[in-house]
Amino acid sequence: MLDLDKLKAEASAAEILIANYNDTIGDDEDAKLVLIEGETNLNEAIAKIVDRIQEDEAMEDALKARIATINERKKRFAHRAALARTCIASAMEQINQPKLELDIATLSYRNVARKAEIIDKSIIPTNYMTEVVTVEIDTKRIQADLRDGKEVPGAQLEPQRKTLAIRSS
Repeated sequence: MLDLDKLKAEASAAEILIANYNDTIGDDEDAKLVLIEGETNLNEAIAKIVDRIQEDEAMEDALKARIATINERKKRFAHRAALARTCIASAMEQINQPKLELDIATLSYRNVARKAEIIDKSIIPTNYMTEVVTVEIDTKRIQADLRDGKEVPGAQLEPQRKTLAIRSS
């Protein structure tokens, strides 16, 4: 009789898990396919969701790496375009032609307003300096005081949360 009660509890927990997971994934048809068989065994349902979590985390890692690669490529293109602009401007300057009309674009170069270039900060007179004050909230101190039972206006400890650790071989 005890096994039947345990089976019913697991089936109920599996149904709740599946319903909650469906709410979480929304319209993600691929994720819904994970549970399409309608598992009634809680461990099997959890195992399928853990598989999906691991796939999602692997995809996240792959996308991070791809984004880094794309950002590096973006920097190379920007650098190449800047070099090309410099080459064209130099050529136009050599022939003293500040404007060049082509069928695909009109090019012109002009002097850019000069900016101050600081070459040695240590010898700049103090009348050219401004004091910058940065005020930041000391969240570590606030957390320590709150944990010690002290009240801190404008702050509170967040509600207790749980996290799920997944270790796989």
